[in-house]
Amino acid sequence: MNATHLIYRAIGSPAPHETDGTPIPAKGTGGPCAHCGEPGAYRMREAISDNFTTVKNASRAWPFGGSDICAACLMACKAISLRCALWFARENGIWFVPTRPLIVKDEQGKGHAVPGTRIDTLKVLLNPPPAPFVAGYPRAGIEHGGEANLHRVYQPGRSKPERPLVKLQSKHVAIYAQVSNSRARYPLQIDDVHDVVVDVEKWGEAMVICNGLLRDMRDGGVGARECQASLLSLRAPPSSPLSLVRDWPTRVAGLRRHNGAIWWPFFLELLRMPPLPVRETRVPKEAKKHEATREHPRPEAPAIHRDDSPPAARVPAPRNDDAGAVGGDRKPSLQLRLF
Repeated sequence: MNATHLIYRAIGSPAPHETDGTPIPAKGTGGPCAHCGEPGAYRMREAISDNFTTVKNASRAWPFGGSDICAACLMACKAISLRCALWFARENGIWFVPTRPLIVKDEQGKGHAVPGTRIDTLKVLLNPPPAPFVAGYPRAGIEHGGEANLHRVYQPGRSKPERPLVKLQSKHVAIYAQVSNSRARYPLQIDDVHDVVVDVEKWGEAMVICNGLLRDMRDGGVGARECQASLLSLRAPPSSPLSLVRDWPTRVAGLRRHNGAIWWPFFLELLRMPPLPVRETRVPKEAKKHEATREHPRPEAPAIHRDDSPPAARVPAPRNDDAGAVGGDRKPSLQLRLF
């Protein structure tokens, strides 16, 4: 079973259309579909542009070659909802999973996260739907707001949104996805780069160990980035408590076989970071005032009188023979102003 055909049935097998609802005319040459090999009735350039196909993944996207594509593979590329959020596709429908909390805007237009509305994405991946199914994780579309605008995507049979989402900075996912026939181990397509195999038992055991380490690191005051770096390298953070540093080699022994796996960095991104503990803040005591300061006011500083008059100097007066007769013993003097 081809994944694109399962996805096409999951979305209701609609007539191929653009992201705004405009029908796509069937102008193919009648050759085989470049992706699945079934008869193609549409032109491949209607599905995807050259900017989305690289040399690395062209062989996966178009193994049959040619310029035609079938309706199922065409819609796997054109359905913008498959590039907005994490999804699981089955014969009876598609299950979209939000990875971020619900955001509501206040009167000023500022967005706020609603508490308790964030789903644990890792736990969802560890509990997939019954097989067969197809799973896709459009990381680029989620980061560029696709998940928050999923309600704006046009879907046949439903009322058209007032402002339909017709473009999104994202990468194709569905055209590279694979069908899973097991809930224990299944491929998860991440963008157009690679697919990782989700081993439910292995990931579940690693989640328990990592959550315990994160909780102890956060209780010790370790920052979020330092926690992520420590789990990625499996080295104890320098700022962690000594008790955690001592037990670190034993606690991470079960994780060393995963270090370096292609899914390991992605797995760490899905872990929920515990909050830092709330520290009690001490109220500083009021500084004790001196009794003399409280009961007796300080004496005012002595006033300084400034004399702005020009400076003067006294110099001896010229000798005067008659001065002694008139003024007795008083010595005559002459005041001389310098300015």
